Amino acid sequence: MLKKLDCLVSGDIGCYTLGALPPWEVMDTVICMGASVGVGLGMRHVLPPEQAQRVVSVIGDSTFVHSGITGLAEMVYNPPPTGHVVLILDNSATAMTGFQEHPGTGRTLEHEPTGKISFEDLGRSLGIKNVFVTDPSRNTAPFEQLLRIASRTTNSISSSSADRACSSPVRSKDTSGRPGKVVPR
Repeated sequence: MLKKLDCLVSGDIGCYTLGALPPWEVMDTVICMGASVGVGLGMRHVLPPEQAQRVVSVIGDSTFVHSGITGLAEMVYNPPPTGHVVLILDNSATAMTGFQEHPGTGRTLEHEPTGKISFEDLGRSLGIKNVFVTDPSRNTAPFEQLLRIASRTTNSISSSSADRACSSPVRSKDTSGRPGKVVPR
């Protein structure tokens, strides 16, 4: 979708970083964990407006709670004239390193219920007016329309959470309720 819309993608470290490779080839920058929002914001500030409006930051849910929240705060504090779009890929796990829990899952590392950071509520509490949650794999048309509008709207700060379970292996539980082996979906 991002390639189809000719977006300049400021990426981050996670499974989705593989999107930089063929056949997708959609990620234009990858620096370090949590850098996608700040780098994308910087690109929006320095590129000519017609290029700046194409920039979209992409970050996973685990990386976002560990080191991306500050970039979102900076986006609100120091908005570029072209606005900015952040996509949080929320699969409710730290999937790349073994499906560990994180503050956005609502479960401790022992898989017990605990407090959960709501990315949508966090965005709104920071002052982001355009906050959307979508599952782009179910129906791509609304997601594409959302990206078209958000990325091309001047003075608009947008955050979208793509809420979807990981499409690669997922956790199973053994009969004791403890985390089990990774099994294909």
